[in-house]
Amino acid sequence: MLMNQPIIDWQLSIQLAGNNRNHAKEFLQLLASDLSHQLEIIRNLVKYDQKDQIKKELHKLLGGLSYSGASRLKAATIAFHDALKNNEDISHFFLPFETEVEIFIEHVKNIDK
Repeated sequence: MLMNQPIIDWQLSIQLAGNNRNHAKEFLQLLASDLSHQLEIIRNLVKYDQKDQIKKELHKLLGGLSYSGASRLKAATIAFHDALKNNEDISHFFLPFETEVEIFIEHVKNIDK
């Protein structure tokens, strides 16, 4: 499902940045730099089964993702967040989320390369 979507929907990202590619790129870079820290927080929360705190972190992340054009990461985050809201087994949703965060961060690092 996620692999069918682009890592970054550039058309959407640029549109969300007021039709300015440089602003879109800067926003994505800021998001990627913050995501490393957020992922560590979420990993620890998952380790200690702190579901309410995980929901709060994912909710904050979804706010930023709404202005990014990061299609796959947003989809993985929504799926993980929804699993928490529905009291599902989150182990099936954390790994795809974690993988998409890592892919996004690496992709953004290579934007200008």
